[in-house]
Amino acid sequence: MKEMEMLAALKPCLIAERANALDASTLPPHLVMNLNQSADDTDHEPVNPLMSRLGLSVLNISGTISADRRFILETMEKMIALADKPLPMALVEFEDTLGAVQARLKAFPPKPFPSLFLATLNHVPQTFAIHEARRRAGLTAIAIERYRVDHPNELPNQLADLVPQYLKEIAEDPFDGKPLRFRTKAKGYVVYSVGADREDHSGRERSLTTSFGKYDETFCVDR
Repeated sequence: MKEMEMLAALKPCLIAERANALDASTLPPHLVMNLNQSADDTDHEPVNPLMSRLGLSVLNISGTISADRRFILETMEKMIALADKPLPMALVEFEDTLGAVQARLKAFPPKPFPSLFLATLNHVPQTFAIHEARRRAGLTAIAIERYRVDHPNELPNQLADLVPQYLKEIAEDPFDGKPLRFRTKAKGYVVYSVGADREDHSGRERSLTTSFGKYDETFCVDR
């Protein structure tokens, strides 16, 4: 699947999120507050429907709900438009847009509905880029294995050796736009992206026990 086709797959997801957020902003507050609670959640006091209706009336009269809906709509329109741009440009602009949104959410006056729904989008662009990086690395590894079949017990010296017989071109890293990296190991090899920090850590794998530390987004093949 080509890069723009992958971004096209993200676009309908954002459109659906926009519809959900706008629809949810019309719900009574007690229902909105219960959206993230499971049926057996006993850690929260039940929300009083009468007080919720009173709160909803205040929000309506003050114009808060209308302002929140406009804010959600404007933000989602920007993100949907960015899905038409290529990586990594789209990723950088996604991050800038969401950073600006977070700054506005912290400013006065409070924005209850955007705070609830837009905050869930914070990691969407980065998560998309991570999975896309792994997909591209995996496809590159398949090309390497095809090369190895034709050159018994040999690995390419560099990814450029795969072009054009095994790959039309070397896939770009979604995070920095440079070609994916390739490094041989004592047993096997790794194809990798620099990941969200945009730093090359020589194909260091993500730890299975912690999300902290320096690592790349990798596809490793042990032989």
